[in-house]
Amino acid sequence: MLNTKVILLSGFARGGTNIAWNLMQSHPEICSPIYETGELFQRFWVLRFCRMLAGRSGFCQRVIDTKLFSSKLMTLENPDNKFHCEGKLYTREQVANTALCLKSVNDDIFLTDVLLKVYPGLYFIALARNGYALSDGYIRRERTVDDAARLYYQISEKMKRYADIIPRFKMIKFEDILQRPFEVAEEVFAFLDVHPHRLDKLRFKSKKVINKKGKHRVSFGNENQKYWFDRDSIGQILDSNVDQMQMDRLSDEMIWEFNRKTGPALEFFGYDKY
Repeated sequence: MLNTKVILLSGFARGGTNIAWNLMQSHPEICSPIYETGELFQRFWVLRFCRMLAGRSGFCQRVIDTKLFSSKLMTLENPDNKFHCEGKLYTREQVANTALCLKSVNDDIFLTDVLLKVYPGLYFIALARNGYALSDGYIRRERTVDDAARLYYQISEKMKRYADIIPRFKMIKFEDILQRPFEVAEEVFAFLDVHPHRLDKLRFKSKKVINKKGKHRVSFGNENQKYWFDRDSIGQILDSNVDQMQMDRLSDEMIWEFNRKTGPALEFFGYDKY
């Protein structure tokens, strides 16, 4: 296989996966395609075709690996990701030798079985987020608490299965990244066996974040550009109070409805009932 080490980050849309993905891409030994897993398999017909036969055809497995490898090489054309650390560009050889880090959100998790056929040694990182805060994000986008609860439960059940069958499985919490990003990064890099484990700076993308009034605003720099932060400056961009702000907008009825369907999921992800 061209990709000798493959990492899959799996979580929820609006669940912090962009922050976690960029945290991992901060490491010089980890690169990613510019598209998420589901987008890759939708954009390229060869991936759509080969996903159906990946479990039975070694040829299709090699095709998937080759296409994902070429997608990883697009790092060299990305204005932000082409730097393996601040101010230093990757070479093609360096990118070729990095671990491939894919990101799946929501239903993309169903592609995990395909990836496991191609990469039996897959590293799986499950990103958990407080389900109540996640529900607020769905409600503000004209979805219902029931929609959020069903998704939360469904994804938790899939992750439970992968926790049982994938030897290289690790769960991290979005809230821990916000509170101690460098420590979580060190834990993750040690788990992934990439060196060094400890970095002096992490790179994050400027995205719109929610404020106390429920409005989305860019908190730093230019939207969709990436910037490097050290341990002193990181606190300027990561707001550890965001979950509580979102939870406070839920009514008692919404909380009851969410709890009614997600008790086992909350327990699996390590959250107390609200």
